[in-house]
Amino acid sequence: MKYNWDLEQIIQISFFDKFTHDFVTKLSIFEELFKNTGKNISPEEFKQLFELYIDLTTDISKIYSRAFLAEEIDNTDENIKYIKTKAINIYIEYQNKTRIFINWIKGKKTEHKLKLNYTKGKILFAYKPKLHYYFKRLRDVSKHTLDNKSEEIIAHKDITGNQSLLEIRSLIDTEQKYEAIINKKKKKFNTTSELANYFKDKDRKNRENAYTALYQEYKKNLTKYFSIYQSTVKDWTYEKNLRGFKSNISVRNFANDIKDCSVEILLNSCKTNKHIFLDFFELKRRTLGLKNFSRYDIYANHGKVEKKYSYDEAVQIVLSAFRNFNLEFYQIAKDFLSSEHIDIKPNDRKRQGAFCANVNININPFILLNHTNTVRDVFILAHELGHAIHYILTQNQTVLTQDAPLTLAETASTFSENLIFDYLYNREHDSNIKKVMLFDKISDSYATILRQAYFVLFEIEAHEILNKGILLSDFNNIYLKNLKNQFGKKISVPNIFKYEWSYIPHIVHEPFYCYAYPFGQLLALSLYEEYEENGSIFIPKFKRILSTGGSENPNNLLLREGFDINKDNFFSHGFRIIDKWVLELKKLL
Repeated sequence: MKYNWDLEQIIQISFFDKFTHDFVTKLSIFEELFKNTGKNISPEEFKQLFELYIDLTTDISKIYSRAFLAEEIDNTDENIKYIKTKAINIYIEYQNKTRIFINWIKGKKTEHKLKLNYTKGKILFAYKPKLHYYFKRLRDVSKHTLDNKSEEIIAHKDITGNQSLLEIRSLIDTEQKYEAIINKKKKKFNTTSELANYFKDKDRKNRENAYTALYQEYKKNLTKYFSIYQSTVKDWTYEKNLRGFKSNISVRNFANDIKDCSVEILLNSCKTNKHIFLDFFELKRRTLGLKNFSRYDIYANHGKVEKKYSYDEAVQIVLSAFRNFNLEFYQIAKDFLSSEHIDIKPNDRKRQGAFCANVNININPFILLNHTNTVRDVFILAHELGHAIHYILTQNQTVLTQDAPLTLAETASTFSENLIFDYLYNREHDSNIKKVMLFDKISDSYATILRQAYFVLFEIEAHEILNKGILLSDFNNIYLKNLKNQFGKKISVPNIFKYEWSYIPHIVHEPFYCYAYPFGQLLALSLYEEYEENGSIFIPKFKRILSTGGSENPNNLLLREGFDINKDNFFSHGFRIIDKWVLELKKLL
């Protein structure tokens, strides 16, 4: 089995310069073709032009992915950084030369064409029905679109300005090393992935020392993290004002084509149902034999030392669970795992964490892991494979409508985790191990749902305050207050956790992204509940949701399949399942 991905499958590096040269030539042809078509463009002229635009979009995804993914596994190589810079420059050129065309489709005035009215646009797009929603979304976006020159300036600023700040932040993250006292001995760690294993250690002192080592290191660079976060928030806010959005989170909601009220319903449901997790933490406190419970203890292990799973063992577990669910899911995963599209082992030059990155409809996605043989790594593998299966199922879409909106992006991944949990739990006969599994499952659900929801609640407050100006020390205390509100009076939050905000990359790289996790998890739990009730009858419905990608409004799609996300009690269905897990755990205890 291969343990490293082969990015040559995207573009051979020896062919990179020629590929990019040909791309730039094709881009110029597109630009001239658009200028030279008549003011009253015919459907045939439009089809030729738009198909060339699709071709360019497919190619730029290859160029950018080839450079981006190479840097993710080695952020120290100068040649890789050169290729990344070149890819960014070409991407800017692509945006600049296609923007006027896209703005014309949006209904904006251009120098060369009559303003495209909605009726004429529908006629032009009729040649490809899969693009109906894409066209409608472009027309919706037009009310937040600026003139061509302003859009060009913003695009250039995002890549050469804000993106550079984010890259600096990633470099700071990567360069940090950690030193903690573990089992009364000094131990050094090159990555947070290795250190994080001790957040679950049975020994409370080891947990405390691991967390302290992490946040003390982040504290050393806190002014840098604060400066970067301030800049990204102010940049986000400035653009929000330029585009006329109601609030900072509305920018993200609009991009996901989801109503502000839907996200408010989600966050309110999380706050209303947090008592389920607090009850669970009280169970955990008693089981661990602790007089008091603190943030150090949230992920503490139970029972014997956690079983280790090699990567090969994890693969067999995941494939077996997928095979029991559906043969198509199993076959897609099996083929993917043998195709050199996955990079597994951690090293000190590689990005930490895990992700699944899509390229386009013609190339399967690539998965990055940092597998350290824990049981959690089995679930991470399943999670990222869920993303990969989702992308592969959307390859029937166009390159423009493949990616699912953020609200549906975590559905397949979290559903896959549930498959693995049930597969392992139902085959386990030792009640002590089943207790440990439930403890871990509910802890993971807390991390995916409540923790992420409170990140978003923090972001809402942070975006408002940072634009007014605040001292770093006061900002830390705001985050600490957020944690205390989350955990209530029975769970203490040590002061060291006030630095935790600097450790969360999503709030900087993708503001308000984090609500995708509770949304996806609670939706996946609702879907999983229906699967348990209806068995194989449910699977075609699930595949329809996944294979739609970004070709339909997510609310309409879910409503058609029987899920109304705008009902106040919609997300309670997911919380009921978690409550059942807690009740099952109480019985076992």
